[in-house]
Amino acid sequence: MHLRQSTAVVVQFGPALDKADGLTLLTGLVSALDHGTTGIKLSKNGGTLTIRHATVTASSYDAHGCYKVTLDTTDTNTLGTLRVIYTDAATLLPIWQDFMVLPAVAWDALYASSGGALPANMAQILGTALTEGAGGQLAAGVKKVFDVATPVFTAASVNQTGDSYPLLDTEVAAIKAKTDNLPSDPADASDIAASFSTVNATLATIAGYIDTEVGAIKAKTDNLPSDPADASDIASSFSTVNATLATIAGYIDTEVGAIKAKTDNLPSDPADASDLATAFATVNATLATIAGYVDTEIGAIQSAIAALNNLSSAQAQTAATAALTAYGAATGTQATAPKTLTTGERDAIVAALLDLADAIETGLTLRQALRLIAAAEAGKVSGMATTTVAIRNAVADSKARITATVDADGNRTAITTDLT
Repeated sequence: MHLRQSTAVVVQFGPALDKADGLTLLTGLVSALDHGTTGIKLSKNGGTLTIRHATVTASSYDAHGCYKVTLDTTDTNTLGTLRVIYTDAATLLPIWQDFMVLPAVAWDALYASSGGALPANMAQILGTALTEGAGGQLAAGVKKVFDVATPVFTAASVNQTGDSYPLLDTEVAAIKAKTDNLPSDPADASDIAASFSTVNATLATIAGYIDTEVGAIKAKTDNLPSDPADASDIASSFSTVNATLATIAGYIDTEVGAIKAKTDNLPSDPADASDLATAFATVNATLATIAGYVDTEIGAIQSAIAALNNLSSAQAQTAATAALTAYGAATGTQATAPKTLTTGERDAIVAALLDLADAIETGLTLRQALRLIAAAEAGKVSGMATTTVAIRNAVADSKARITATVDADGNRTAITTDLT
């Protein structure tokens, strides 16, 4: 709706609807709308909302939830948009109305009962600025041409009295300067038609090329997306890609460093499967040889142990008597009669033999040696295809009796034993 600048007016404002259901019409808002600080507010041409000036003129309820509201000359003094708004969140839905404030002459030309004319000043004709000469000849000439009942634009219709027709002389001189360049025998229509025939044929040939080339170009552009990305989009995408690649590069540096730390420990020429198979064949042959020795030695040790375990009381007494006799003879004293050993005494003697320190090797008793031999001969084996071989204790199978570290050729480089 258009309003006349700096002119008081009564406008319809509403409908006012209850906030609870958005349907019920509110009819008792006059005092609230006209309140001096919280009432209707205005925004002039996009400016900050301020309280309406015309609060001294009471609003009135009309019908259908709408109110008659007065805007005074101060309220309408700014050209452009005018928003009229009232809000009360506790009571009703917001009410607002937008207006357009027009200059008085424009509003009068559109809506005044007496009509009106919009002022117009001609500044250009077809893009060329109009420059008024001395004495106002241009304006006088335009008026002379058009301010008659039947305008006829002729040199005679323009009052040139007193100026010696200077405008006409100037224009004719300019026209003559152009026509002086025309040939004395200008080409007639047939000559022009013949020339254009050649031109048309050439254009037809060019058109053929264009069809072919445009077809080829179209075949390429058909593959382009309907909305190709501009440079900023591509740059933004590549920025994200570059950031991701930088992150990946960081991971690669870390992971490659960790992998290199492992591969640095690999030999310069790692063995392939056939080399490992050959090496293990040699290991297996050596273990078979060792097993043969173990069988023989264990058999002999077992026979000796069996002989010790099977000593009778008589054999023990005979051995003791011989020892005592030899002792007596050596000392020249009378030996006492040999003592008969009890079962516990015999067991203690056997235990002393089995646990005699350094009996087999330095730091190795007979009992410990037998445990190692029994594990090597009859214990379970694991890790033969790796660099760590474990051999468990025989029969009980409760612990790794021997743990050996071996190289690619099966050579033992370290041994850990559990002799308990």
